[in-house]
Amino acid sequence: MKSYKLQIKSIEWLFILMSDEDYRKAHGIDSQGVTLKHKQEVHLNKKHFTKKLVGHELFHAYHASCCTSSTDNIDSEDTEEIGAEIIEFHLDEMVINRNKIYRGLGGR
Repeated sequence: MKSYKLQIKSIEWLFILMSDEDYRKAHGIDSQGVTLKHKQEVHLNKKHFTKKLVGHELFHAYHASCCTSSTDNIDSEDTEEIGAEIIEFHLDEMVINRNKIYRGLGGR
């Protein structure tokens, strides 16, 4: 199991690359990665480890950093606006961080 720490909006997140067996035990077979928002952790299945998967879960981490889980009544229009704001203000940073995480966990 490998891990990589990253600061997102001054909060430390831990990205963990798990063996297929460990990942399945923890999260079942219905996903390849999962973002645990309240623990500030991202678990990635080594069997499906790609830059795209890292980017997907990293977006969830950035979305969680907008405190959406503690806000009531967010509709689809609000969710779209939050996504657009993340892209507007954090896209370059996210690409850099995606690459750092990917390499930090052993990707080439």
